Amino acid sequence: FENDFNKMYLNDSLRLYAEWETFIIKMIAYAETINISYVEEQLEEIERETITSEERDNRILIGQSFYLLQTIGELNNVLEAKRAKLAGFGLTLQPTPVFVGELNNITAAYVIVDDLLLSTPTALKAVDLCFKVIHALHTEYPVEAEQVWMLLQWGLYNIRTEYDKSYVSVNIILSDLLA
Repeated sequence: FENDFNKMYLNDSLRLYAEWETFIIKMIAYAETINISYVEEQLEEIERETITSEERDNRILIGQSFYLLQTIGELNNVLEAKRAKLAGFGLTLQPTPVFVGELNNITAAYVIVDDLLLSTPTALKAVDLCFKVIHALHTEYPVEAEQVWMLLQWGLYNIRTEYDKSYVSVNIILSDLLA
């Protein structure tokens, strides 16, 4: 996958590692300046169950852009449930990072591609490999994480393609980060 990506994007294969620290510092500073009340309202609405079950399922699906598991043994059950949920929306499972451990202590990192589980040495490498797999296979980003992946694609990898979807939120964030 990485060789195919490197042939497609000669100068971009190591960009994530070169730009990651600066990008994260800027994102943290940006996050501290925005109003998170909208996110809180959405979570409260889900809790109150004032939205339809389909709307709730869509919002919950959007929050599942990667997997954080306590043990790798949980993966098969999680994937089975995820595939069933996606099938209900007419979607299929796309390449996705999988992390094992606690958020502040990742002990293993993988990328799931169909029925393949690709092991990576770090969580950052899992994100990088997942991005490269998606591009090398000319597949789509997971619908629940398209905006996050577009932010990485445009903001870190500096890659634009004819297939890109435009997201106002991503453009605003990138504009603010570059200001």
